[in-house]
Amino acid sequence: MKYGVLTLIVLSLLGACSNEKEATESNFKKAAQANFDVEGPPCYFITRMPAPMDQSDKASNDKLLALKEAGLLEAKKAAKITVYGIFDKPREEYAPGFELTEEGKKYFKEGVDEALIGPPLGGFCFGKREVVEITNFTEPKDLNGRHFAEVHYKYKITDLPDWAKKPEIYNAFEKDNHGQESLKKALDSERAPIKKSDMFILTNKGWMHNKQFRD
Repeated sequence: MKYGVLTLIVLSLLGACSNEKEATESNFKKAAQANFDVEGPPCYFITRMPAPMDQSDKASNDKLLALKEAGLLEAKKAAKITVYGIFDKPREEYAPGFELTEEGKKYFKEGVDEALIGPPLGGFCFGKREVVEITNFTEPKDLNGRHFAEVHYKYKITDLPDWAKKPEIYNAFEKDNHGQESLKKALDSERAPIKKSDMFILTNKGWMHNKQFRD
């Protein structure tokens, strides 16, 4: 009888530890990592390919030239570039520009960000975001019948390609970042993890990043 009671206590404790609906560091860490896994690699330069050689935008041109030197882009005297207008239909023209090489195609991803004009933009995406720790979180609060918590956490970026670690690359990518992921911070994240805070929502399957919740 004594052992039966002890078994029940142990099982109840294990059940409490594995409750995915509890507001715990382990549950939030799992939910944050799940969101990163769904989003995929971070993107560091949002553009269209082929891209024109636009000397008026020095920051973008510096990035394109750096990617060319890294072997991801090839300069063409007559690249086939699609031009989008506000009122006009898209048109194709041949002009000096950059096209993806076979190596560049490994890292360029279509449809990563909305554009003011035309279809979504693509970007150079690489690396893997890994949650390091949950710094703190708020007590869950009810809002319109749903429970939310604000979670502060840190993450690092691993599996960065060797070419991305070269100064000429990450220095070019730091110019005019426009709120995109910082490549320099990604390189330093093993030593100095990146800080982030997001809202998480409690669902029937446990805690979930609010980006992944769908009605």
